[in-house]
Amino acid sequence: GVWLSTFHSFCARVLRREAPHLGLASAFTIYDEDDAKRVLKDALEKLHIEDKRLTPNALRSLISGFKSKGLAPGDLKIDTFHERIAQQIYEEYQAALARNQALDFDDLLLKAVQLFGQHAEVRERYRQRFRHVLVDEYQDTNGCQYQLVKLLGEGHRNVCVTGDPDQSIYSWRGADVRNILSFERDFPETKV
Repeated sequence: GVWLSTFHSFCARVLRREAPHLGLASAFTIYDEDDAKRVLKDALEKLHIEDKRLTPNALRSLISGFKSKGLAPGDLKIDTFHERIAQQIYEEYQAALARNQALDFDDLLLKAVQLFGQHAEVRERYRQRFRHVLVDEYQDTNGCQYQLVKLLGEGHRNVCVTGDPDQSIYSWRGADVRNILSFERDFPETKV
């Protein structure tokens, strides 16, 4: 009865089962990096954007950063012309994924957070299913992973994490060491 997995494989498994709640087919496609960059290249062409700084690689990294923080296109704070362009590209990118019934790797986390956040009955079913949650290397979790742990663990509060804030090495990939530093605030009954 134990599910032992990465965050991404856990989310993919849940989303395959619960896809209709998000308007997805259960047989949605998971795009790899090359697929995602191809969609971004098409978005640049569709929007007639020829800025050499906005390459598919740069945009993929930017959008991945937004998603790791749990930000959809409408959540972005827009202060500059380039931020507005990035938002438009992100919107077109997400629209293309939706048209193709596809998710990118970051969407697996983001959509699972949306699922549990928007559908209380689904969240409660998984809370009952997973009465104990263990996360290794918690210092290397990002914003979406942090939200997943909170959404699953808040009901029963049987959450165990391991990690060392001095060994956080994935900030370049969206990891936020504040997740482990604030764990005792989120779960005040924590024993260390």
